[in-house]
Amino acid sequence: MKPYSETGSAGLSWAWRMAWRDARRHRHKLILFSLSIVFGVAALTAVKSFSTNLDQELKKQARGIFSADVAFRSNEPFSQEVEDFFDTLGASGNARSIRLSSMANFTESKATRLVSVRALGEGFPLNGRIDTTPTEASVSGNPNPVAIIEDSLQIQYGLEIGDPVKIGESTFEIIGSFTKLPGENSFSGTFAPRVLIPFQYLESTGLIQFGSRIHYRTYFSFKKGLTPDIKSYLKDNRDFLREHNTRFRTVEGRQESIGDTLDQLKSFLGLVGLIALLLGGAGIAGSAQSY
Repeated sequence: MKPYSETGSAGLSWAWRMAWRDARRHRHKLILFSLSIVFGVAALTAVKSFSTNLDQELKKQARGIFSADVAFRSNEPFSQEVEDFFDTLGASGNARSIRLSSMANFTESKATRLVSVRALGEGFPLNGRIDTTPTEASVSGNPNPVAIIEDSLQIQYGLEIGDPVKIGESTFEIIGSFTKLPGENSFSGTFAPRVLIPFQYLESTGLIQFGSRIHYRTYFSFKKGLTPDIKSYLKDNRDFLREHNTRFRTVEGRQESIGDTLDQLKSFLGLVGLIALLLGGAGIAGSAQSY
């Protein structure tokens, strides 16, 4: 039987069989490098798609993530001049919070833990929501001495709803736990888990005193968001606010900060995909040359 046919069909079949037989010693390498190219191209495509979807979602969820359109912060109570400045903003909503660190005593489990106390005023958060269990649990505007603890505390000490927690000189009743707090990432509670209490009960704890490191926050939201006029007004008064030890951050600034971090992640993932693609191409070229 002739290995080659004038018709071409038998000859082509014979050529493929010979090529497949001769390549059997390098077949696994060929498959490996081919998969490297496939995964490299797929990774680059996936990273591009991921980046686009992430940017779109970030723009949609920015206000909810930040909890307000603009937030002012200071390490001391806001002066009267700053309070008067707040009145000129014409905001549609505002809320306040105070942050400080303290030791919490869980009397049921007889445990003591360093926590980060968040005293939340009525209306917080202005945008977004606090993911609590049960969902109706809230300290914002609550008239009772209650507390919502971070879920890591509940797991670590086996705490239950109704258990007391003593902060400073006051005792609060635990009414729930939370996993996400607008304006903060989950890493914030790694070293000092957060405990939320009503704003009006912070003074009764006796923690607001000389030597305490206290952070004051005031949040504002606007019906039409941050318009160019509001952004220009904030920029023009930046020096005035700094003179009174007050800083501010807008939702757009927060979005840019998150965007920069995500850009670095996207660059890293893109580089990994590109390296896989180049290695696959170099391997295919080497195998073809050897063959």
